[in-house]
Amino acid sequence: MAAPVLALVGAAVLAACSEKPERTFETRTEDKSGGEFIVTDANREGVEVELPKTEMTPVPPGEAAVGPERSIDVMDKDK
Repeated sequence: MAAPVLALVGAAVLAACSEKPERTFETRTEDKSGGEFIVTDANREGVEVELPKTEMTPVPPGEAAVGPERSIDVMDKDK
């Protein structure tokens, strides 16, 4: 009676030690172009980006450019 139990335990241990299967990604779309789809993992972290360190300088209030004024007639020309 102990031999079948040992065989089952041994099979369970071997199954637990086996390598994980490689993840594959499939899309639910039909490729009509004949090309190859590139599928990425949405949960994967992105690429590290180094942003430039440009100093920002505020514009003095008196030097701010003012855009052209628009009249109501121009905006409502269809009425």
